[in-house]
Amino acid sequence: MIFMTADTEEMQKRKEEQEKIEKLKTLFAGCKIYLNSEVPRESLLFIIRCFGGEVSFDKTIQVGATFEEADETITHHIIDRPLGEKQYLNRYYVQPQWVYDSVNARMLLPVEQYFPGEILPPHLSPFVEEKEDEYIPPEKKALLDLQKGVITKLPRMVESSEDENDDSEEESDKNDESSDKDNKNKRKSDIQDSQNKRLKMKVTEGVPVKIDSEKLAQNEAAEEKRLAILAMPKKDKHLYNKIIYGQKRKKREILKLQEKRENYNKEQKKLKKRKIAA
Repeated sequence: MIFMTADTEEMQKRKEEQEKIEKLKTLFAGCKIYLNSEVPRESLLFIIRCFGGEVSFDKTIQVGATFEEADETITHHIIDRPLGEKQYLNRYYVQPQWVYDSVNARMLLPVEQYFPGEILPPHLSPFVEEKEDEYIPPEKKALLDLQKGVITKLPRMVESSEDENDDSEEESDKNDESSDKDNKNKRKSDIQDSQNKRLKMKVTEGVPVKIDSEKLAQNEAAEEKRLAILAMPKKDKHLYNKIIYGQKRKKREILKLQEKRENYNKEQKKLKKRKIAA
């Protein structure tokens, strides 16, 4: 029984893979693609025809063209140069990478990132399958979401991340330059200060330090109090902390009332000045 279940699972996997291959063979079915003169014609012809698409090119370059550029049924125009004045509104103008990336992704990718002049997304190998516990590049993750139907178009993550890195690098360089200048200026000022101090140094008669007996007594009392609090049992310390907390709360309430009173007095003075002025 175990061998039979294993065989059926293996057959199911092979069947699904065969269905995917058959579907991939018709990837460009319904697409009528025209190749501009500057694109790699041979490889594009081979790929598009292998995957069920119609393709043609300028008949003056080579024999074998099946339709002309002015054909209104053309769906995609592969071009690798800036668009000229002559354009057709009923077709998509895309760069050659759109064909290769669509084959690698096994689906027709959205054309927005492949328009002429757009920064192309990075190539993703179709032979690498990342596991769940491995690192998955954000572009590959976005492609997987697109294949599952979670998103409808690929986000422009690479371009934005590069811009952010460039900005951060420029900022870091500027900060480094400014910090170097600040350090140099600080060193110069320190050297100047040390030289000035050496010039001003003189031997003077020592002055005896006056000891404040009251302040010394206060410090000693505060230290004794601190030690006594540390030596208290837990119950007594808890009670003591409650008493101190109550005293501090009363002080805060008194300060709030004083502040309110001061504000009230200020408002009354303003009212009196207005009455006198009136």
